Amino acid sequence: MEKKYVLVADDEIGVRAAIKESIQDSYRYAMVLEAIDGADAIKKMNLQKFELLILDLNMPRFDGRAVLRAIKTLPKDNRPKKILVISGEMVIEDRDEELSKDIDFLPKPFSHESIRNYILGIFEKKVAPPVSATSSFDVSIVNAFIEATFEVLKTMAQTPATKEALFLREANMVSGDISAILSIRSTSHCGSLAISFGTECFLGIVNRMLGESFKQINAENSDAVAELCNQIFGVAKKNINAAGNDLQPAIPSVVTGVNHTITHKTHGQCVVVKFNTDVGTFTIETVMEKI
Repeated sequence: MEKKYVLVADDEIGVRAAIKESIQDSYRYAMVLEAIDGADAIKKMNLQKFELLILDLNMPRFDGRAVLRAIKTLPKDNRPKKILVISGEMVIEDRDEELSKDIDFLPKPFSHESIRNYILGIFEKKVAPPVSATSSFDVSIVNAFIEATFEVLKTMAQTPATKEALFLREANMVSGDISAILSIRSTSHCGSLAISFGTECFLGIVNRMLGESFKQINAENSDAVAELCNQIFGVAKKNINAAGNDLQPAIPSVVTGVNHTITHKTHGQCVVVKFNTDVGTFTIETVMEKI
């Protein structure tokens, strides 16, 4: 098997070590080099061809944006084949047409699993990679749903959540054990928002919401997933529509059953955000099309 050379550029030694460990655990033929800042990264790229550059945006002296600009001045044979930009926020606005097809984004905080999935996705084509810079969706809408999810989970269920990964996938794939899907429409967009839980995570959250001790998903508690979906949309709607949109929701539908699928009636890109909590993981999905 051919070796794959990877360069990790981050000013934090602990972050570099964590990424390196995740890469090596995921793909045993990976050869990982480290760069302590952007200037060091450019120096190493002048000497070595890399299959992948994992790049932190926020570094002192010579930051990630400066590295992206400098890459364009490198001979094409010295440019990395793929670039994974790591940032605390989505930075689609920073894309560059010359490099955008080669850039993916991974939000902070990231997990071992998200790095592993990405490495398997590009080296072994097993898992969908995170969002590409060429993705054509409204990032502000997705970010509004993410922030609303944090707020609603903390307020309604006393459950802090962290964003683990953000990626694109085909719509109508397996989603979980219980989901709610909410159709959305405006004068400029149509689409849907869905939230999906595995049984353990859902019961942990719904028991906190209702002050109960349910042991299984049933008719008495399943409506809670629709209420969560409604609340997330309601909180996000304030910010989305304050920016000039006029999104309006329909009544959410609840879907239950082990490893069920949910059907988005709109044929846009399905943006999936995976969240982690102390009772398990869950996802929200957004499909939006401009009309």
